[in-house]
Amino acid sequence: MKKRFISAIALLIVTAMLFGCNQAPTPAPDPGSEDGGKTTLTIGSAYDIISLVPFLSTDSPSGDVHTLIHEGLIGYVDNYEMIPKLAETWETSEDGKTWTFYLREGVTFHDGSEFTAADVKFTFEQILDPAIKSNHYKNYEVIESIETPDDFTVVFNLNKPFAPFLDRMNMGIVSKTYVEAQGFNENNYNGYNLAPVGTGPWILNEWMPETSLTLDVNADYWGTVPTLEKVIFKPIPEASVRLISFENHEVDYIQGISPDDVNRLAESDKFTIFTYPQLRFAYLAWNNQYEVFKDKALRQALAYATDKETLIASILNGFGVNANTTYAPNHSYYHEVPELYGYDPAKATSILDEAGYIKGDDGIYVSPSGVKASFETMVTSNDEVFTQIALLLRQWFKDIGVEMNIKTMEKSAMYDIMDRVILDGAPDETYQSMIGSMGPTSDPDQIRYLHSDGGLNDYRYMNEKVDALLEAGLVESDSVKRAEIYKELQEYIAEDLPMLYLYFTVANNAMASEFEGMNPSPYGQLAALNLVKGK
Repeated sequence: MKKRFISAIALLIVTAMLFGCNQAPTPAPDPGSEDGGKTTLTIGSAYDIISLVPFLSTDSPSGDVHTLIHEGLIGYVDNYEMIPKLAETWETSEDGKTWTFYLREGVTFHDGSEFTAADVKFTFEQILDPAIKSNHYKNYEVIESIETPDDFTVVFNLNKPFAPFLDRMNMGIVSKTYVEAQGFNENNYNGYNLAPVGTGPWILNEWMPETSLTLDVNADYWGTVPTLEKVIFKPIPEASVRLISFENHEVDYIQGISPDDVNRLAESDKFTIFTYPQLRFAYLAWNNQYEVFKDKALRQALAYATDKETLIASILNGFGVNANTTYAPNHSYYHEVPELYGYDPAKATSILDEAGYIKGDDGIYVSPSGVKASFETMVTSNDEVFTQIALLLRQWFKDIGVEMNIKTMEKSAMYDIMDRVILDGAPDETYQSMIGSMGPTSDPDQIRYLHSDGGLNDYRYMNEKVDALLEAGLVESDSVKRAEIYKELQEYIAEDLPMLYLYFTVANNAMASEFEGMNPSPYGQLAALNLVKGK
């Protein structure tokens, strides 16, 4: 077996452990190309797609697909190297408040219509429309107006300098003509999921939710046309079934392989393993506006009660790195912050005692104001790793007198509950906590995750100091000064605990040796499919 390490950094892997289940259905044989190479790549995914609307999608599996269908003005390759996509060149004013993009001519959408500046303007106006309720709104609210002086020039006028603005231009562009003709709007954008139209190298052929999603190559793509003719995504939630399907050549590529299985697959020459660090980290996200978590003493106690080294060793087999902030060690703005809350259950109970908590007859602490130290944690039902983590945390928290109740559910249902609280103002007790993972971008800005008004602030964290630091980082163009801002931010959130940081991730993916050319990005998206070909 060929084992390709894109990085030697030993981080961790967020994977599914193996449990017995029925096998997945066998796909039809690939007839291959004229030269004998396979032309269809089948990907076994842990999760189904949720949304193919670029500005409504927030989950990674959906992002893997809609970024193949749609393109932004800029893109990324390899280690976050920025490249031109739908914009060939760009420039900014001296004050950083005006950005001008000169678009690529001769590009067409999948329906044959011409890509123009009107489509760019329309896409960002959709994001800025409050009725659309885009979780990405916070990233673009700095836009004051958008001008299109001609069909291939777009001018963004900002209300203030915004350092990560260029990075944000990777948002997928949709066709204004197509969206309006189909009548898609805030009330029925779901229809777009079954018939998205982008400019990318792949065209949606069919999406059967919970069964498969098929992409056909875009033979009229403006760039290099992929060698593959078809890519099929098959959601296979159970890790054991996914692995069996891969070993039986029913699927050709899988993500999130457990460390044990990586070592076992290494004994075969039928597979190629890709191991690379991500910016992603796993966490216990608690709703900071829920009464239980408003008390910092309680948050600190939970941090002291968590033995992250044991978690990494026992569940991840050592493939992990202790996280105590949201910036991964391979991030260019990473600042090493000392561990402030090492495993110390005695310290955890001492903090609660000093804060005036009293244990009830059931052994669970109650705060001075009468709030029981008890909460519910949502976990995705088919994620065995997160389920095991939840069980471990529940026991550790119980040992210090805090009750954690686990509620498993489908990923889409979990996000619906969170959105009702974060976006629609549902009562905070509706969403108390969840176990998940998050992958920031290469830019250090995390305003959408940590700002009080952030569209992806799953923690309902509202802190004036953090807001001020995030806002300062947005307008500071000097890289040295900007690094100091994010250094202070990392030190502050490491101490204040807007969430319980668990570990940073590494991806372990595998591809059948009948294919070559894969070079996954550190963020885990599959843009490298454009280079894959059958042998």
